[in-house]
Amino acid sequence: MKAAQLSVLAALSALAAESSAFAPGTALASRQGVASGTLDWVSQPQIARAYSTAERGKLFTDTACQGRRAGMDEERRRSDALRGSVIFLYSDDVARSRQFWGADLGLPVVADKESVVFFKLPQAGGSLAVVKQGVSAAATPPVCARDAGKDVVMVCMLTDDVDGWSARMEGAGHRLDQPPRQNERFGIKNALLRSPEGYLVEIQQFLDPAEQALFTT
Repeated sequence: MKAAQLSVLAALSALAAESSAFAPGTALASRQGVASGTLDWVSQPQIARAYSTAERGKLFTDTACQGRRAGMDEERRRSDALRGSVIFLYSDDVARSRQFWGADLGLPVVADKESVVFFKLPQAGGSLAVVKQGVSAAATPPVCARDAGKDVVMVCMLTDDVDGWSARMEGAGHRLDQPPRQNERFGIKNALLRSPEGYLVEIQQFLDPAEQALFTT
């Protein structure tokens, strides 16, 4: 018996089980009848439905295979993608830096290797590391912003409460370079202060809720 005929037979049997269109006693067709092409007891619409059912089964199988392949492709893309980031800042006083970024700003410590302290940044996949000045895999180790004598980077921390965080940092003994203010040009509210290493740190909120959500969720 051909595979296509078997598929039709299986589909017809399934239709018979779910429908009252078949007369009693005809729920199971004989394999001989299908093989010989004798399907007089089934109407043409029912045959069409049977083929349609068989094709749907093939479609579902093909779709499932395609879905599995797509899933594997997506997993492969994810495994090949960049998975995280670490921003390295350099410090001539790691203990003070640890206090500022950890205790005062509240970043969780991921790992403390004495000369390098890793902090978890908000959201997934990002870390900030404070490195003892002079320790580096680079041929010319970077220096802290204070020793560089100019601002070369700014660390921006986003919050929905710029005023509250500004008061908290002042209460921890950190002077604000700029108190909280609204900046219409950039559509933000922000405050500025310095880390112990001399880096400019911004506490910021986007005024547009949609833009704020874009970077915080």
